[in-house]
Amino acid sequence: LQEAQILKRVVRNRLEENDLKACRILFNRLSEIKGGHVDLHKLVKYGIGFHHAGLLPTERKLVENFYRKGALKVICCTTTLSAGINMPARVVILKDFKRFVTSGCNIQDFTGFFENGDGFSYFKPFSPNEVFQMLGRAGRPGLDSVGYGFVLVNDVQERMWVEDHFFQGFSLNEKLLPRYNELQSGLNNVNTLKEQVLLRIFEDPEISIPSLVKFFERTYFWFLVSKKRSSKWKIPIEQLLMIQQILPRNLLKLHANPRRLQQLKKGNLKTSISGITKSSIQGYVKTQYGVFTCSLDIDTGIQCSCGFQNGMSDKFASQEFAFEFCDHISVFLLRLLNEPNEKFQKFVNDLVPKTIKNQYILTYLIEKGLVKPTTDNKLKCSQFGKLVIRLYLYPTSGVLIRHKLERDNLSSYRSILKAAYEVVKSEGRARGDKMLEPILDWADEEPLETIMERHKVMAGDLYSIKDNLSRIVSFFGIVAQHISISGLDVKDRMNSIAELSETLRIRLHYGIREELFDLVLRLDNVGRVRARTLYDAGYHTSDAVRRENPYVLSRRTGLGVNLCKSIVKNQTRKKNIDT
Repeated sequence: LQEAQILKRVVRNRLEENDLKACRILFNRLSEIKGGHVDLHKLVKYGIGFHHAGLLPTERKLVENFYRKGALKVICCTTTLSAGINMPARVVILKDFKRFVTSGCNIQDFTGFFENGDGFSYFKPFSPNEVFQMLGRAGRPGLDSVGYGFVLVNDVQERMWVEDHFFQGFSLNEKLLPRYNELQSGLNNVNTLKEQVLLRIFEDPEISIPSLVKFFERTYFWFLVSKKRSSKWKIPIEQLLMIQQILPRNLLKLHANPRRLQQLKKGNLKTSISGITKSSIQGYVKTQYGVFTCSLDIDTGIQCSCGFQNGMSDKFASQEFAFEFCDHISVFLLRLLNEPNEKFQKFVNDLVPKTIKNQYILTYLIEKGLVKPTTDNKLKCSQFGKLVIRLYLYPTSGVLIRHKLERDNLSSYRSILKAAYEVVKSEGRARGDKMLEPILDWADEEPLETIMERHKVMAGDLYSIKDNLSRIVSFFGIVAQHISISGLDVKDRMNSIAELSETLRIRLHYGIREELFDLVLRLDNVGRVRARTLYDAGYHTSDAVRRENPYVLSRRTGLGVNLCKSIVKNQTRKKNIDT
């Protein structure tokens, strides 16, 4: 927004008459949108706009369309325009290659962070792939023979950093050659692997563990993992996929870079074991940068004071499956594996694999009741597993929903909404609880503008979380119905939750209270605002609206005559079809 405000007069002076007319049309169309961004409306008259996830989908689409037509000359945007959209430009300027800057005290894990040059702050850059995806928008097919991409820097040091980080040097004709990230597999995620294993078992009722292994041996994920490791560092795929319990040495092979491990062995870092219980081992690693405490615990997972953690959770996590341990955990594990005492080695071999129990794919699916092993060594999807697949849910989300239905007191709309919000957060679709109160206000029929002003949120963000919550709330109802058939002792409670969930889903979707259901669901061209107007004027049912004269309806409600005719006409036609 700031950049757009600065550039608006420069752009305005270069607009032709046709461009000005198109911008006025865009201004009028944006002004008609309820809850739209006021600053965007004002700016488009100057031939400039902005684009980010906080805008409403309609606003984003209008900005994109008028930019493609050439009416808008400049768009100041976030990375929302960088991927998957046909938005070519003549020039792309990346204002800053730093995703964000923060002080060192705010960072737990420094992986991917770089010193900012002032001695106390750090920045996280965009990845090379993201940068070239954005710069790749430069060059309009059929209009430009060349596209221009610029990365702005503050000084020579930043320029050198950009050239070193995003480029691999100069070609023979003195052009910078891009440095791309290696293509990764989508399976490199614990929860995605759980989903794919469950899906394979769902699709093949006769599948066995050997067939499951064969399938994954043909994936790009296995190719990448195998490619990175020499024959000495190979891991049996059954252990890699956590179908069988992984040995501690193979765990180190999976989560440590072989070359880096050799360097650490030569570094002679001082390690010590400080505590042992039945369920954990603690110790420390002394380096030139300080002393770091390491913990391997069955309940809390693998953790280090440097910020590394691989904790236990039934929730969705964005962590990679084939991630790398920090140096301190790697060295500490080496120390444990090299202890000569046989009893201690037996203890380590038993304990260490259990500290990453959330990664045991098949064990998780069986323990959570998603998969059943059969007597003939085959694997079978349970009814709950089939339901999770049909709902397009992550197994971890399905398990979390069932857990909340069985354990939490979900006896009100608010309690169900809060439980659903926890699931949305666990999937990484919401951060913190900032959007919970705005959503409650939305379901209570507060005006959109009031919600935005009161909670300082944007309409696009509100609509996005609303759609995600509506989806999860509906799943609460469906899973509750599934649980209700398991026994009479839970039937009434689950049926009650299912009814509450369906009512809440409608309230969330339309932003209305229950008394408006009939008007909104049965009348065309009637949303939350018009339905409330009709209800307050005495029209409490769709039948009452259908029987009314359009002119009387207009006079009593203040709605336009043509709109009232349309509402009554469409409702009468629908009534005749129903009859």
